[in-house]
Amino acid sequence: MSDAFLVAAMLLTASVVFVGVLRHVSFGLVALLLSIPMQAELAVQVGGVELTWTKVALGSAVAAWIIRLLLGASRASIDAISLTLGSFVLALALSIVQAQDLSAWAGETYRWVVVLIVYVIAVDAFRSAQSPTSILIGVALSVTAAAANATWQVVTGTGPATFSVDGVTRAYATFGEPNPFAGYLELSVLLLIAVVIGWTGHGHLRFRSISLSHRTILALVIAAFAGSAALVSTQSRGGYIGFLAGLGVIVLLSGRRIRWIATIGGGVCLVLVLLSPIGARVIDRFRVDSLSTGPAQVTTSNWAAQERAGHWRAAVAMAKTSPITGIGAGNYNRRYREMTAVWRFRIPRGHAHNAYLQAFAQAGLIGGLTYLAVCGAVLREIVRALKHQHDQVNRTIVIGVAAVSTAVAIHNLVEYLHVLSLGIQLAIVWALLTAWAKPTQERDQSGTQVVLA
Repeated sequence: MSDAFLVAAMLLTASVVFVGVLRHVSFGLVALLLSIPMQAELAVQVGGVELTWTKVALGSAVAAWIIRLLLGASRASIDAISLTLGSFVLALALSIVQAQDLSAWAGETYRWVVVLIVYVIAVDAFRSAQSPTSILIGVALSVTAAAANATWQVVTGTGPATFSVDGVTRAYATFGEPNPFAGYLELSVLLLIAVVIGWTGHGHLRFRSISLSHRTILALVIAAFAGSAALVSTQSRGGYIGFLAGLGVIVLLSGRRIRWIATIGGGVCLVLVLLSPIGARVIDRFRVDSLSTGPAQVTTSNWAAQERAGHWRAAVAMAKTSPITGIGAGNYNRRYREMTAVWRFRIPRGHAHNAYLQAFAQAGLIGGLTYLAVCGAVLREIVRALKHQHDQVNRTIVIGVAAVSTAVAIHNLVEYLHVLSLGIQLAIVWALLTAWAKPTQERDQSGTQVVLA
């Protein structure tokens, strides 16, 4: 496919997204969600800059939203999450004083500026009484397509030889690596599962009189099953743990009947899976000989664990080197080699394989504490919403956001999931929390009708 044709297609897409956002802000959110699994596919170079589908959708959506803002059709609001996100962006910006690679600094800072902007736009979209149904459908379509791609990779053995474990390819879809693909599925599938369970337990859900029909629910169910299977095929240990933790949150926060059914059914399914060949493969993935980066013998089974430990130690060394402002946003790769003494792990993997250590390494105490503040603000909103939200429909959304946030927080202990535009999807999920966590009476006064039939 020629670059000229791709540029023309991108321009057409940009025009459609621009006009769509002028009419309904949520149109831009759906476009972003659909673009994430295919962001780097068929990308083109324009003036030395790589143009991806996500960048096209983002630029058009932001431009249209700014026009709405100037016309008074939209408004930006400041809440706890946006305030802490802004503080973290400021911390990354301040880290320029120690940055050796200004291009990398700009790229990482831009990544988080985008997260902040998308969050503010998404909150505006949901506050303006627009249904989240289109968001759920967009997530379902994206997950189903990504899962189909993952299935093809596993069946045909497509992928680098390093992705093969005992002759079975680890699925990575279009994300380049299995672990970020697992992170994407955690962000998506858990939300769908929460909605499906809420629909099953409480009957026909309606959002602003727009019904989640049986066909829509069927699409969500198919996407949830396909996405769950794809996550298993990633063979990502961090993904497994995060996903199971998210499922646990859904079960714990759902109604008593659902809790018992899910616990018993989940337990039976878990036993059956563990007794199957798939279960044996999963168990083998968790066998680690040593986390030491010292003289312990490196084997194919412990290489990934030792490499991660080496990256964690390097991040700690970076944080100690520049404790206040860090070594500079995005400069982990630049400083990695001088910060690790283990010759076997001298090749950096782009980040610290731990989001918390990454924040302290690249932006020091200022960045680490503000990143923890973002996590704390999300936790506070979840707790507040669960405490005050008694409407079962709204509570279903909150439970889904709680599950996603828990999975990401846990998986981030061994990975850095704020890459490949995953932060955009996380921002939209958090905006769902902020917009749909209000008590029913508040939402009714703001013009959003929520009916449980």
